Amino acid sequence: MNADNNKMNKLDILKEVLFMLLKIAAFFVYWCFTLAVFSLILVNVWRVTWEQLLTLAIVLTVLTTVVHIVGKLRKRK
Repeated sequence: MNADNNKMNKLDILKEVLFMLLKIAAFFVYWCFTLAVFSLILVNVWRVTWEQLLTLAIVLTVLTTVVHIVGKLRKRK
C-alpha cells in the first residue's frame, strides 16, 4: 500500500513539474507576442531590436513565474 502511495506521489510531482514547464513556455510566448505587438504599435517611439525583445521577454517570464509560484505556495498554506 505504501509503495502505491509513493508511486502516486511521484507521478503527481512529475505531473505538476511538467505542467509548470508548460506554463513557463506559455508565459514566454505571451510576453514575446505582447512585446512584439507593442513594438509595432510604438514603432516611432520605442526603437527596440529582437534581442532586446527576447531579453525583456525572458525577464518578464521569470518575474511572472516567481509571482505564480509564490501565489501557489501561499494558496497551499
